[in-house]
Amino acid sequence: MMTTNNNPPLSTTIQSIYIPRIHNQCYKADIGGHKFENLEQFIKYTFKHLDIATVNYVDLVPLLTRGGQPTAFSQAFVHLKEWIPGATSEGLLQRMKKFEDNTIENPARLVYDDPHYWILKPNKSIVANINGNNYAAHITLLQKQVTNLTAEIQQYQTNYSETDMNPHSSKRRRKSWPPALTQ
Repeated sequence: MMTTNNNPPLSTTIQSIYIPRIHNQCYKADIGGHKFENLEQFIKYTFKHLDIATVNYVDLVPLLTRGGQPTAFSQAFVHLKEWIPGATSEGLLQRMKKFEDNTIENPARLVYDDPHYWILKPNKSIVANINGNNYAAHITLLQKQVTNLTAEIQQYQTNYSETDMNPHSSKRRRKSWPPALTQ
């Protein structure tokens, strides 16, 4: 008997990759005789050259110290045009999925210049999933949260208007002014 898998291919469920920490100057190294003008160009080249995916664009978010000063590192959100079919991309997708499912300990790593690597994770932000299958579920969840928060606010407003906290409430104890003088 043949079994069928009704799950969509991983390459359609992951359309954006999150790199938690990437050195801002890693593109300046002479890698394979190529020179790059910026980090985005280097990331695009690396994904294409290693037969992983074609990158549409990259969002870089600087990592800051606790004092708010920029560091030498950023976070990268790599938005893909398409996955390149093959063993490399499939292996990477499987590793990311297994890590997310907690079936393996270590996250997927992309070695761009041995021994230097990037940790790769699926980007779970709602913006990354606009074209994904989970978009409707995210919207429904957000709508429920808004409804619940609106009800909470209304409850607070009702409680506030009926308590001593409201200076206009008829239930508030009035103090006469000026206070009576005692002799």
